[in-house]
Amino acid sequence: MDNAATAGVTGVTRPPVVVFDTIPAYAHGITSALKTWGYSVSEWTEIADRSRLVQEVDGSLLLMSVRSPDDWRLLEDAGRLNGGTRVVAILPTASLEAYQRAFSAGACAVAEQEAAVEEILQVVEAALEKKALLPVKIVVDLADGVTSIPQQVDLSEAEIDCLRALAEGATVAQLARRANYSQREMYRLLRRLYERMGARNRTEAVVLAARWGLLR
Repeated sequence: MDNAATAGVTGVTRPPVVVFDTIPAYAHGITSALKTWGYSVSEWTEIADRSRLVQEVDGSLLLMSVRSPDDWRLLEDAGRLNGGTRVVAILPTASLEAYQRAFSAGACAVAEQEAAVEEILQVVEAALEKKALLPVKIVVDLADGVTSIPQQVDLSEAEIDCLRALAEGATVAQLARRANYSQREMYRLLRRLYERMGARNRTEAVVLAARWGLLR
C-alpha cells in the first residue's frame, strides 16, 4: 500500500485508508469516492485472513462495514491496535445501541450504510480531526440518558441555529462563512457560547441543546 499521505481540505494530514466491505459494489463506490478526495486507498472484500488485514491497517484509517458477527470481531481486533489506527464503522442500523457497541468495540467514528457517500466522507474527515459526527436522533437519545444537566440558559435564534448546524455536522469554517466571520472569531464566539451553556466542548453543547429540546 502507498504510504504517502496527502494534506486534506481541513489541513489535517490524511493517512492511507483501507476500505473493507463484503459487498464488492459498495466497497468500490466508497473507494472511488475516497480516491477522488485524494486519499491513498486499498480495498478488501473478504476476511479469510483476518490477521493479515488487521496487520495491514495498523497505523492507517480503516473504513469498514459491519454486517455480521465476523465483522464485529474484526472491528474489535482493529480497535485494539496501538499503532495510531482509526476505525470508522459503517452500520446497517441507526440505533443508539449499535452506535454504542461500535464505539465500545474501538471505532472512533460511525456512519450509516444508507448515508450518501458525501456524508460518509464528512465522517471520515471529522475522524481525522478527532471528532465524531452524530445524527441528531442519536444525540437526542444520548441526551435522554443524562439525569443531571445544567439549567437551560436563554439563547438567541442565531445561537440555536448554530447549535443545530453543529449537530448536523457543520464545521467551524462553514459556520464562519455563513455568518461572515473569520474562523478565529467563530471559534471565540463558540467558546463563549459553550461556557454560557455550561458545556466544555462542541459535543457537550450539542447534547445539552438536545436535552433542552432545541434540536427536535
